[in-house]
Amino acid sequence: WEMGEREAALRLVHDVLQAAPGYVDAHRSLGRFFTILMKYEEAIPHLLLVIEARFLDEEANLYLARCYVQGRQHELALEHLGRCLQANHRNPVPRMEAAAVLRKLGQTEMANQQLLEVLDIDEENEIALNTLIQVVSKLSSKKAESELARLVTLKPKLGAILWERFANLQSAKGKSDVATRALKKALEFAKSIGD
Repeated sequence: WEMGEREAALRLVHDVLQAAPGYVDAHRSLGRFFTILMKYEEAIPHLLLVIEARFLDEEANLYLARCYVQGRQHELALEHLGRCLQANHRNPVPRMEAAAVLRKLGQTEMANQQLLEVLDIDEENEIALNTLIQVVSKLSSKKAESELARLVTLKPKLGAILWERFANLQSAKGKSDVATRALKKALEFAKSIGD
């Protein structure tokens, strides 16, 4: 259905399921298809059938989590994102999505931890870096600097880039004093890495 032939693909999967009702891959395809179409209530039963057969099916758990997020069932979403990570702990996608859910629940520190773990997997993940800085920047200047210092303590090798991006964002907001302090810290980290 990526090529725009959704109706034909849907008929094909339905035909497969009529011939073999328990064919897990067809249920996964329908679950993914309905999730993409934002027909979450139709997606859920198919995805649950897949998970019943394959508890740690990474794709089914991911799409089911997305359905639960849309239904504001955040705890269930986190449970299924956790299963994705059990299946493949190096996949950054479930961590990014878990961070978004945790932010919705007001659990900013845990959300930031998920983003740091994404950066452990891929230090150059622009989405994780920018999201982390955006989240921190929503705090008051003092709290933002404190949270950023905490995060950099956890991941010192990211210190220079995190402080630099924070400085750039603060400068764009017209907060030159905060930007200057952050830029000094970025330079300190950059120098310590260079030594």
